[in-house]
Amino acid sequence: MVLEALAAVGLASNILQFIDFGCNLLAETRQIHSSTSGASDKNIELEQTAEKLIHLSASISTIGLNRASALELRLRNMEAEIVKIANELLGAIDKIKLQTQHGKLRSFVHALRQVWKSRDIEKMAERLGRLQSQLNTHLLVMLSKQHGDTTKDVLLALQTLQDNDIYMGTRMTQLITDLRTNIVNDVQKIISGLNDVGSPFRNVQDSIRSSSPVNSEDLSLFSKTMNDLSQKLEDLDRNSRIVSKDQDLLKSLCFQTMRNRETKIPLAHTQTFEWIFEEPERNAEGNRPASFMDWLISGDGVFWVMGKAGSGKSTLMKFLVSHPETLRALNKWAGRKKLINAKFFFWNAGNAMQKSQEGLLRSLLFEVLRQDPTIIPDVCARWASSVPFEDNQDTWSISELSECFRQVQQHTKLLSKLCFFIDGLDEYEGESTDVVEAIQLLCGSSNIKICASSRPWFVFKDAFDRPGRMLKLEDLTRADIALYVNDKLTSHQRFRYLQATDDRYLNLIEQLVDKAAGVFLWVFLVTTSLLRGLTFADRISDLQRRVDLLPADLETYFQLMLDSVEKVYQSDTAKTFQHALHPPPSGPIPLVVFSYLDEEDPDFALQGDGFITDVADEQINFRSGEMRRRLEGRTKGLLEVTPSSNSSTNPLVDFLHRTVRDFLLTKDMQKMLNERVGPGFNPQLNLCKAYFAQWKRSRWYCYDIDQLHDILHYAAKVEAQTEMPLNKIVEAVRKVTESICHPGTVMERSIAKFGGFTGHLVDHGLLHSTAQRLKAHPEDLNKDVSLLRIALFGMSDQKHSARAEEVPMLRLLLATGADPNKEDVWARLLLTQWFATQKSLEQRAIWCQILEIFLLHGADADLARKCIPNLPTEEATWLISKISTLEEEPETPAKGREEELETPAKGKKLARRKKRKDKKLNADR
Repeated sequence: MVLEALAAVGLASNILQFIDFGCNLLAETRQIHSSTSGASDKNIELEQTAEKLIHLSASISTIGLNRASALELRLRNMEAEIVKIANELLGAIDKIKLQTQHGKLRSFVHALRQVWKSRDIEKMAERLGRLQSQLNTHLLVMLSKQHGDTTKDVLLALQTLQDNDIYMGTRMTQLITDLRTNIVNDVQKIISGLNDVGSPFRNVQDSIRSSSPVNSEDLSLFSKTMNDLSQKLEDLDRNSRIVSKDQDLLKSLCFQTMRNRETKIPLAHTQTFEWIFEEPERNAEGNRPASFMDWLISGDGVFWVMGKAGSGKSTLMKFLVSHPETLRALNKWAGRKKLINAKFFFWNAGNAMQKSQEGLLRSLLFEVLRQDPTIIPDVCARWASSVPFEDNQDTWSISELSECFRQVQQHTKLLSKLCFFIDGLDEYEGESTDVVEAIQLLCGSSNIKICASSRPWFVFKDAFDRPGRMLKLEDLTRADIALYVNDKLTSHQRFRYLQATDDRYLNLIEQLVDKAAGVFLWVFLVTTSLLRGLTFADRISDLQRRVDLLPADLETYFQLMLDSVEKVYQSDTAKTFQHALHPPPSGPIPLVVFSYLDEEDPDFALQGDGFITDVADEQINFRSGEMRRRLEGRTKGLLEVTPSSNSSTNPLVDFLHRTVRDFLLTKDMQKMLNERVGPGFNPQLNLCKAYFAQWKRSRWYCYDIDQLHDILHYAAKVEAQTEMPLNKIVEAVRKVTESICHPGTVMERSIAKFGGFTGHLVDHGLLHSTAQRLKAHPEDLNKDVSLLRIALFGMSDQKHSARAEEVPMLRLLLATGADPNKEDVWARLLLTQWFATQKSLEQRAIWCQILEIFLLHGADADLARKCIPNLPTEEATWLISKISTLEEEPETPAKGREEELETPAKGKKLARRKKRKDKKLNADR
């Protein structure tokens, strides 16, 4: 939309150049040739004039306006008029050439009088004047906020760029804003000059219309003004396109949950962690511990913050990232170079992007390029590609991201310094050695350094435990914990009274700090218990007994909290925890979804006719408020309600801390929870229905395609467990989806773009539901979007690996009649570097299995042969053998080879195999 709208700016610039050139041609001062040379020299200049006219008119007609707004229709009309004027002037030039064989011509307009009547010249001048006036008006309409035209595509496009600038925190549009303002001011000056009798602009226009001599100074000023305005329009067009492209690239790196984890981390308590900026005291041996400030100002490599579970590592990292002292010290380190400061918080309980290497690299690269967009063309090879960006979520491979960071390292040698803060290496989902390698890749330049935090695992100790570059958090937070406990307890009126009358309160704080052993989470839980005791008039001695009786380790504490749940709530509590342990890929479960999980009727979501029931905000708020109370009573604070980073009205439910989730996932706890929920409990099925209830009852302006993905995510999980289609649920979801897909809406485009509802079933791997859908609607197989492509490469079209459970879907689609050669799916499967990126033998085996299925169903074997030289020897040998075997087989495959061949598509498949066999025989002849 942005680039299409900006085409009008480029067109306006070219129209302006043509008008200026035309006015200069008609000005009496324009000399054809200043010497007394012969006709050949005169014709040369006339030819140059003709070439300039052709060039200018061509530059106007090559700019495509593909939209149908009123403004663009008017610009098209101007374009047509200019083409007519150019053709008329070219015709006149041809006639002039024939009449310049003898005599001297003083000027072009003098020559023009030999072939045109005076009235024709006057009309031409009037037409150019009208074009000038129309263009002035159009420019004001396009770019001025004061004009009330209902069609402001260009202005809206520029506003979109500014909105994106604000949203992403970049500063890329200031020049565009300045240019727009200057252009509007220049146009207003031109309009004023044309209306002011005696002004240079008016003099030039009047002289041209009357074929009178034009004052050279007036004409020079007129041309300069027009050229300057044309240049500003070109600059506006060019810079806007660059910014739009930069923003598209940044949006492709960004993902929805990029800030979720950081938002959820609590702020550091007042005056805690300040010690990290101070000079550390020497220990008993006279050695000085690591100085974080020294590392910030002059250090390099990786500074490792190590701490046990619950010690406050994430809170410290959030505290450090934007603290003024951190930035002041890093600016000293950067010196005259530009400082770029970026962060990433791993989150094991989050979605795939929040706990993966891809999420780490995309998030950091986004931050680097956001803070210095000027390096985008140098860092990202795809920026120069003519392929437009898609603002989808999965368009970057690890290899491409790694190459970008290698380019970043080259760039930082000269112009900038980078510091990354990476929290929770232990929350990375995958081999810990992989994330260590990623950190070492990122830190491959002396101008890049990293502060990373994790639990004290040996893999991280081996990689990052270096003198002067590591601190053990629990050894340094004793004073912080004492401050926190004192502040929290003294906030209670009764404790302040006890503090004034009983000196043992100091012993209580000391006792609590000793037992905490540096674990802030334990302190938080115990302090909450103490405050509860104060409410019931506990004395200091009572509070001390509480501390003595409470277990010192977190897991035992969690168990104690669960044991305190009333028996009447225990089944509900177990169900709530099991639901919380199965969040969708989009992140934690919304509070309103938990309210639907709490419904007594398990088929609550399927009631009614399946269409949208618009629920009032008051009802949603009431449900949410009730659910808050029920969660607090049943989970004892181990689950908490937190604000969503995307919406203030849709809070989320999540675990108090990762350690709670880890505790509930232990074998013993899972056994206990399963016993308490009873037989037949299926959290994924319940969540599927609850998310569907949310989908049905959303406000009309809150429909989100991600909600549909959440529903189908759970449906796929249940279908994989039961190996049966969820007919009732899937059909109800389809009806609701189609009821809200009004033509022209974002939802309608999102659904249609990926093969309709069936495409979404394929993408989520709903094998049985897809089979039933295609049986009832076989036309879905032959829509514009290939279901095979979606099954192979995902909706993002950029998936780089396959899972074994996806193979049956490919079999189903091919057996049902999908053409393996449609949309170059087969070519992409062979030619993409997908295979080359696979490290595991399992992935290579799946790839070979997919190739065999495609070949069995008529994929082009000749194309496969062309790709064999690019494969590893073992796989190349296998593919040659497989192709030969298939071509030598009889037309009817052996029984049991592919049961899926016994389908209505069998005839088409055998025909393709016969064609392939005949082609080989002809080649052999």
